[in-house]
Amino acid sequence: KIDNIIDKKKKINQTEIINALKSSTNFYLSYQGKNDLNLQIQYSNLIKKLLKKTDLKKKFSINGLIKKKIKIAFISEFFYDHTITRLFKNWIKKLDNNIYEKNICYIGSKIDNVTKELMEATANFHIENDLISLVDLLKKKELNVIFFLDIGMHPKIQILASLRLAKIQISTWGHPITSGSDEIDYFLSSEFMETKYSEKYYKERLISIPGIGIDYGVNIKNINKLDFKKNNKLTYYLN
Repeated sequence: KIDNIIDKKKKINQTEIINALKSSTNFYLSYQGKNDLNLQIQYSNLIKKLLKKTDLKKKFSINGLIKKKIKIAFISEFFYDHTITRLFKNWIKKLDNNIYEKNICYIGSKIDNVTKELMEATANFHIENDLISLVDLLKKKELNVIFFLDIGMHPKIQILASLRLAKIQISTWGHPITSGSDEIDYFLSSEFMETKYSEKYYKERLISIPGIGIDYGVNIKNINKLDFKKNNKLTYYLN
């Protein structure tokens, strides 16, 4: 077992651990179409076990009090013209600035018009590819909420999701599978994607948002002009 190897090897260099965890993710696990909860829990626990041997896992004070505004951060590698950002950018842009202090933490490097659009949506847009520096930044922010848009799609995000960096930590269906991490409190999904039995597939508390659960920013006022009766065997996609 990997656990036994880790236990026996007392001296593991922090850089070695971080580089190993950054090298891969179990992205394809969800494609087997089965209940992956126990496997995800095992994988998350393995990451946490390794992180305990690093400085990243050191405890720090989380300010649970909400002062003037709710301090929230959105984290992803895909803050450019990508499916993840197309799905969730309006969650960020349309949050009331009078209520929320919005932070965007971008661990990628590609900059395009969509990136610039998000930069304009908040004064707190951080581009940080170094994992240790990002963890330090998040700790200093003393966040009330962290929103992980796509746990499982990038190794760095899986590492961050195994740490407690805010009072409340949330995941969503940028990668539609439970994180398996007990550091993630809620999973926001769509009622169209879940059943009354779905809760048992999640480590997090499942919250199903009405409808598709997102504001895709598409004008569908003229959808009735499409004559669906011509061929009811076709599937129509709006983009």
